[in-house]
Amino acid sequence: MNSTTRQLAEKEGVSERTIKRDGVFAHVIDKLVTEYGDPEARCKLLGADVKLTHGLARQLLKMPPEERKAAVKQLIEQGELPRAKKKERSAAHQPKQVARTLVARLKTRGDDHALAVLQQMARLLGREVSEKSSDK
Repeated sequence: MNSTTRQLAEKEGVSERTIKRDGVFAHVIDKLVTEYGDPEARCKLLGADVKLTHGLARQLLKMPPEERKAAVKQLIEQGELPRAKKKERSAAHQPKQVARTLVARLKTRGDDHALAVLQQMARLLGREVSEKSSDK
């Protein structure tokens, strides 16, 4: 390991991983400030009025430069970026697909086990299960 990282970690009472992670964050901040072109931006980005997390900083770096500059400006002016709109559920998260996946997993232990779990789930939901055979 890097002895400087180890020495800083011991001095500050944190892990070496924290020192490395904070170093990456500082590098990202340096890059954002340089691109933004305002030396005051560093103080603003790290101030209490701006909600800049490590993850958001990395996300900003992935943006195209023109978008990134606009996002940094908005972050400085408003303190945060608007949340992305929720994506529509993928087919894998539709109730019918979820049910199929669960049934397939339960059937690995046998049809009786799958039926017993279904009945327990129905009871927990305040429902009843009627036993009809399906030829599908």
